[in-house]
Amino acid sequence: MSKQAIILAGLLGVGMVASYMSWTSEDPTEETEGVVVIDTKPEQIDGISWTSEKMDVELSRRSDTVGDYIWVKTVERIEKEVPLELTVDLEAPELPEGEAPPEPETRTEITTIVREFKAGDTAQELIESFAPLMASRSLDVSSDKYGDFGLDAPEATLLVTRSGKEPRELKIGGEAYGTRDRYALDADKSTVVLLDSDLLRPLKFAISRLPDRDLLTVETPALSQVQVSSPTREAVTLTQLNAADPQKATWGYPDETEGDESAAAWMNKALSLKAKAYVQAEEMPTGTTTELTLVYTDEDGSQHQVEVIQGQGPNGETQWYGRSTNTRELVTLHAAQASELVADLDALP
Repeated sequence: MSKQAIILAGLLGVGMVASYMSWTSEDPTEETEGVVVIDTKPEQIDGISWTSEKMDVELSRRSDTVGDYIWVKTVERIEKEVPLELTVDLEAPELPEGEAPPEPETRTEITTIVREFKAGDTAQELIESFAPLMASRSLDVSSDKYGDFGLDAPEATLLVTRSGKEPRELKIGGEAYGTRDRYALDADKSTVVLLDSDLLRPLKFAISRLPDRDLLTVETPALSQVQVSSPTREAVTLTQLNAADPQKATWGYPDETEGDESAAAWMNKALSLKAKAYVQAEEMPTGTTTELTLVYTDEDGSQHQVEVIQGQGPNGETQWYGRSTNTRELVTLHAAQASELVADLDALP
């Protein structure tokens, strides 16, 4: 065999061994499509903020005896044109017949609305989508061309804070033609990247997308019983039968093997109760009465409380409120749902 053939055979053997080791490796390096903008893990993200002309959004982590959760604060700025105060000029000549008076002058009035609330699963999904934060591609753009991408006057600023690391800031520019994805300036690296607009949408529409409206987060099949209390009657306990079978699952009373139609119908209403909005500091009700308390017990023995409360709103109107282990804070309830649930207590023995 020639010397050249021996060398080629050796190189081929090394290549085959390397390929085999790579193929059989228990921890191969996975290829990820796109460009890593922020390399982080979900648990390392302490907060995310979005600052724009009309809306500021801040996500932060909190913890209590129940567990960890995400809290959101939004600051919305609403512009409205209002007329200037008119002064009457008694000496002004009358307008010719058929001529319309001039349009009144206006000024821009900005109303600031601050909201705070506990976030639901969408916020956790948002954090996970940022870990790592990926861009579809990176562009080589000089600073004098930023205007072509809407980055000379960015629409918003995205800030990601991470434990043990410096915050990362991105300036959000215009939409990419044909995709609606957004150009972003990575301030640390002075590079322009293209972000999927779906990543940013929960921040842009935080008021509607991020609140946690679930009073109870335990899945219904995992519930074993609920104790129902009211100031107008004795407490009653309902138990779930055949919880593992969606077709046969129903509610009844302790020590009974058959379900009760009235109890099952009432529980369907109780489990469909949702929060409408979180009550802000300036909206706290007066003259409140807890009309109903439900203490759910799950299959692990953990308990979860839901309160249905009636009170007077800021303008003196009757309102329905709720508070639960999950929401932590006071929320408003849909009046029809809450009032009907309380009124139908008579269906229970």
